[in-house]
Amino acid sequence: MSEYFNSPRLFQDRFCRESTKEVILSAGSIGTPQILQLSGIGDAALLRAVNVEPLVNLTDVGKNLIDHPLLANHWFVNSTSTMDAIGRNATLAEQLFQEWNTTELANSATAAWISHLDETTIGHISAPRRSFSGPTSAHIEIIPMVYWLHFCFGELNGVCRMASSILCNGAVYRILPQPGNRCCSPVSRGAVTLASNDPFDSPIIDPGLLADPFDQSTMVAAIKTVRKLLTAPVWDGYVLEPYGDLANATTDAALAAYAQKYTSSIWHPVGTARMAAKGSDEGVVDASLKVLKTEGLRIVDASVFPFIPAAHTQAAVYAFAERAADMIKAAWAD
Repeated sequence: MSEYFNSPRLFQDRFCRESTKEVILSAGSIGTPQILQLSGIGDAALLRAVNVEPLVNLTDVGKNLIDHPLLANHWFVNSTSTMDAIGRNATLAEQLFQEWNTTELANSATAAWISHLDETTIGHISAPRRSFSGPTSAHIEIIPMVYWLHFCFGELNGVCRMASSILCNGAVYRILPQPGNRCCSPVSRGAVTLASNDPFDSPIIDPGLLADPFDQSTMVAAIKTVRKLLTAPVWDGYVLEPYGDLANATTDAALAAYAQKYTSSIWHPVGTARMAAKGSDEGVVDASLKVLKTEGLRIVDASVFPFIPAAHTQAAVYAFAERAADMIKAAWAD
């Protein structure tokens, strides 16, 4: 049986629905572990700490949170020909948006490179092989941009508020080295836990970004890769100097501190209800996506991924959802 309500104001209007076959939970890597824990499914000790009665003791619920660390780096350029104009001109932005809608033109504003770093580049810091999404996947992704529009959170007194502020009236070239272990497969792990037993309280999210020394070392290597890239002759006369704290970060220790200060999420969380390996006592769901130690409860979202894909997660989620649909249809074919 599932209970539903729209908001705290309408809590008195809550209603229940009883499933005749199964309940499918698809609340995402943050919402799914929160709902499971509120329902008494999770680490019994953590549930008791917030006055939730444990019904099913699954200690991995909410753990194994994996996300791609994102670090924006900025350089001043000797040009005003950037796409920042779109962010300052609502008419132009609307015109280009309508053109995209009607002509199906792709967004060519960004392009990415991925790279596999050898051990000498990373600093001989070994990572657990079980954290890798694959033996030949890359360590880092580098995304060059000529504007800040995608990640701008607002403007105040002419300054764009970001993880690293940029003068909105200056020409800036931005490169995002987005490294994780094996290209967006970081070793670091976070967690999602309950703040209280109130379903309207946001959970406590510890992303754990750069918590592992391997991820820190990889991020430093990524910044160095970007700097090397920008020394190529093709950039002469265009790229000037780094912006902000990056300009003074010249040692590995300073680069690591810079990364720790400015790294943020790229909103690719997975793993908080991870699939269990065959014969393992760990995990939250089995190979059929059914929650362990329960009946009639299945999870279909990125929270079941045991590892983060070595790529942006959207396409992987689409493919996984199609596979899950086939599994569910086959289960109830009769």
